[in-house]
Amino acid sequence: MVEDGKSLDEAKRRFREIKKETEEAAKKITKEVRDVADTVTGKKVEKLVIEYSEIYTQVALGLHQDLVAQEEDIKDIQNNREKDNNILNGFAGRVDELETIAQQLRDYSDTSTEVALGLHQDLVAQGEDIKNIQVNRDKDNDILNGVGRRLGELENVAQELEGLRVAVKKVETVKYIALSALIVSIFTMAGMLWIAI
Repeated sequence: MVEDGKSLDEAKRRFREIKKETEEAAKKITKEVRDVADTVTGKKVEKLVIEYSEIYTQVALGLHQDLVAQEEDIKDIQNNREKDNNILNGFAGRVDELETIAQQLRDYSDTSTEVALGLHQDLVAQGEDIKNIQVNRDKDNDILNGVGRRLGELENVAQELEGLRVAVKKVETVKYIALSALIVSIFTMAGMLWIAI
């Protein structure tokens, strides 16, 4: 009797293990069927394409915002250049005038030496201003070079997006071919079942 109880408990335990293994196998099969269905219908690829499209769109929008900000910087630089050119032209005219006056003063007496020294100091100061303007021009050129690099990056992103668009079209074509093959297979199996009946 005790042996019958042990056998019954052992059978119940074995039955639960078989039931658990069967449920796990059914879950695995269901998951694999879903994965195969996603692959055949292209949903998995479509999800990846959508994800990558969103990322590239965000990158392109960020680059566009950077370019808009840099356009404003370029306008400021151009305005500063115009101002700098006007200042340089004024300085050049002033330098010519001062050189002429300095020559005339040299032609006068010893008392004009002090005036000439003052004019020389003005020329030195204006020379420093001209050097500062040239340094600012170099900085402006660096900014313009940065904008050029950004434009190149934006063109590369545009080319990648075009390649992605072509890949999406190819995936859609493959998806429709796979779906057509699936439909033909279903009708073929239905025809075989019908004939068998």
